[in-house]
Amino acid sequence: MLSPSKSTAIAALVLGVGVFGAPTSEDLKLPDPSEFKPLIGYDPNFDSSLRENRVSAIVPEVRTLNITGVPDSNINDFPPSFTGPNEPASKRSIIGADNRVLWTDKNYPYRAMGRIQHSNGVFCSGALIGSRHVVTARHCIPGEGVSARFQPAYDQGEPYGGYDVTVVFRPDYGQTGWCANAYDWAIFVLGEKAGTANGWLGLKVVNPDTQLNRAMFFHYGYPGDKGGQRPYRQEGITASAATGCDRGSPVVTDTDSAGGQSGGPFWINENGDRYLYGVHVGSTDTYAVTAGGPSLFEGYGILLKDYPN
Repeated sequence: MLSPSKSTAIAALVLGVGVFGAPTSEDLKLPDPSEFKPLIGYDPNFDSSLRENRVSAIVPEVRTLNITGVPDSNINDFPPSFTGPNEPASKRSIIGADNRVLWTDKNYPYRAMGRIQHSNGVFCSGALIGSRHVVTARHCIPGEGVSARFQPAYDQGEPYGGYDVTVVFRPDYGQTGWCANAYDWAIFVLGEKAGTANGWLGLKVVNPDTQLNRAMFFHYGYPGDKGGQRPYRQEGITASAATGCDRGSPVVTDTDSAGGQSGGPFWINENGDRYLYGVHVGSTDTYAVTAGGPSLFEGYGILLKDYPN
């Protein structure tokens, strides 16, 4: 597994001495979430002219979702926009090597994933889960007076244009300490329906009974240690724990990452249907963390009532 790059302008999240399994704050001496350093990236070449041309002056309104912990039991998933092509699997390197691969395919589902550029040069990763709904990490929410833009399949430029973020939804924290990682997600509402042209991923919750210890997940994001200008994909990712707090989150994985990959989708190709199971939020030398689970599933259902597809 690749450890976060120290050269990244904003240091990567440090969770403590990691081991696989179901880590707890007692076992790993994990710090309080307020002490975490997020896996966001910074582009020093994002000058003022680009800020004016690429990111609007719209500062999104930030709202908080009240998560009850009791999602609608009649809904098991939010479906993707459509079924995409099947993809052949390739051999995964052993843990210890960098398994991220430069990904130049800009067809669906990759045009439903992309980069989130802030007007102050900060960037994260994210993915569409609805016609105008981008899910990312909570710590990727723009700061005061900062605007943001979602760039589908960004690769040294915007092949499909960009979309301004107008409203941001974040969950109220239902947990503390290690378990607060489950709530490190946010949903950005765009001013236009980017998913109409680009499609979107479905949404599900990791099933600890059937989906742990299997090399079946994918990740896509923009690592700062590789410049942050091009997308990298990793396949054959394994989830080793998802029951330490909520059932299904936070998820402990072996995702390789560096600053800029925060908010990137953690997903599965289910016979052509791409389902997002969470967003990447941080890592150590031995494990990584994915947020989402029941709280994200419930929160998205609440949001759809006022911001439908």
